[in-house]
Amino acid sequence: MSNETVLVCLPAAESASPLADRLHAVMHPYDAELDPVAGKWDRWAVCGGFGRFLLPVKEGCEDDPRLVRSPVDMMGRARVPDPTRSDGGPMELMDFARDKRQSIEKNSRRWDAWYEIASQHPRARRLADVAATSHLVGDAFAAASLAFGRQPAIQALMQRDGIDESEMLWNDFNDPVRIYGYDRAEFLKRVAAKAVSLSALLQVDGRWISGEDFGAEHDLARWDRYDRHVDDYIGSLEPTDLVISVRIHS
Repeated sequence: MSNETVLVCLPAAESASPLADRLHAVMHPYDAELDPVAGKWDRWAVCGGFGRFLLPVKEGCEDDPRLVRSPVDMMGRARVPDPTRSDGGPMELMDFARDKRQSIEKNSRRWDAWYEIASQHPRARRLADVAATSHLVGDAFAAASLAFGRQPAIQALMQRDGIDESEMLWNDFNDPVRIYGYDRAEFLKRVAAKAVSLSALLQVDGRWISGEDFGAEHDLARWDRYDRHVDDYIGSLEPTDLVISVRIHS
């Protein structure tokens, strides 16, 4: 059982059909009751979330009646609206560029802090290049983590951040070489794309897209490729196309 947030894209309204009916029509093919294997959800609702689960409203459009705002949050509680965010609306009311700029600003400082250390030492290897950790367990995984941590750049990073080497277990998700790398521009492209993507994308053509479509299970870079697809796709939508944040349970 899990909860995820899907970015649902709809063509510009061509009829007076209520939004709920239009969403039901595009979500219905992915009902797990129809196909327990290929199905994506057993219940869904317009998000009513918070933070990055909400979509950015363009400045000056906060009171536009075309914005979608659930009156309750994901727990069914009355919601205090944030005028700068919404559950969706026409693309012409959204400001995804703002979220991307803010992500770049925040993450550029993180990359600079990493590179300040990394640039003073021999180029470090990713944990996955030290050992194929996706296939290691127990003592073998701990040994790979230890070998990764003994690289001079990683040693210096732990010393700066006050990390006790004996208590640190490196993995593919906290590996700073994988996360930041040595190419600042490439890193910032990744974080900008990630700022606009959610767990999955339901395109105007009805296709359900997620990271699983961009690589094998242990290929973490598949999520970067997925994020870039979402970013490119959102950028290709018409101003009157709708984007809606939908929360699913599966």
